[in-house]
Amino acid sequence: MLSRWLLLGLLSIGWVSTAQATVDQSNPYSMVEEVAAVLLSHYRSEQELLQREPQQLRPLVEEHLMPYVNHTYASYKVMGKAVRKASPEQRQRFTDEFRQYMIGIFANAFTIYTDQTISYEPKKPLGDRGIVNVGVTFDDGKRAPIEVKFKMRLNKKSGQWQAIDLIAEGASILAAKESEFDGLIRKQGLDEVINMLAEKNRQAVQPAEAPAS
Repeated sequence: MLSRWLLLGLLSIGWVSTAQATVDQSNPYSMVEEVAAVLLSHYRSEQELLQREPQQLRPLVEEHLMPYVNHTYASYKVMGKAVRKASPEQRQRFTDEFRQYMIGIFANAFTIYTDQTISYEPKKPLGDRGIVNVGVTFDDGKRAPIEVKFKMRLNKKSGQWQAIDLIAEGASILAAKESEFDGLIRKQGLDEVINMLAEKNRQAVQPAEAPAS
């Protein structure tokens, strides 16, 4: 189920190629829609290669998706209370490995890609909000339409928006990971969890389980 939501997320906020510099990150609504248009065109043009060599998904996600994800914010949220006691070196190591972990999850999710019809929530006034949920609806013609929300956070220094979470059926993916890692850190310790992430990040991209019809 997690891979399904991540796949839908990638389809709508994904990566861009040479057009990346032209994506306007000053508005979260237009940003999601604009990046998605380039994503679908780029993926379809490379789909045969990516299906044959799924490891090629990693560098694509690295270069074209991660600039739109605030991985430091996500990493610190997942660390939970442990972030306060962690040394600067531990925080950096965890952040680096969790970033690679996210890349692996996104790459795995893309192995079950199928065409989706996507519609976007109309733009709303932003006012002085620093957190905005952008709704996106997916319809594959086989199931009831699915709506997910992207939690977007404004970087006040740069004025740019980045994704920090995906909410599906009212559940936060980031909160689920936070709960999972909190238990691991408490039982095994932060250093051991970092080592576990590093080991997992060395594994090859594996096709994700396709969603049930």
